[in-house]
Amino acid sequence: LNVPMNPPVWTKPSASLASPDEDIHISRYCASNFPDWEGELVFVTSKECRDVTPEEANSYILGYTIGNDLTCRKFQMPEQNGGQFFYAKAFDKFAPIGPVLVS
Repeated sequence: LNVPMNPPVWTKPSASLASPDEDIHISRYCASNFPDWEGELVFVTSKECRDVTPEEANSYILGYTIGNDLTCRKFQMPEQNGGQFFYAKAFDKFAPIGPVLVS
């Protein structure tokens, strides 16, 4: 497996977070255009992270949990997104996490 030197990175807004038991509204447009999901390992930090070196990284991790990364795949297609994944993943409640935190 070739790991890229600079993997793609995107953010999810705080409105994307949801508890594992919350209802998630998927818009009609997304529901009919390739809604998808994938499991993720979630790193929960204990403090704000800025300019953290690889050597410091572990001291910022509070624990780990699981998450569900919901996506409207239609918006990941190049003709729809201009090369950005943000819009496809940034819907409200599209990132339910938990409920267990392991440290």
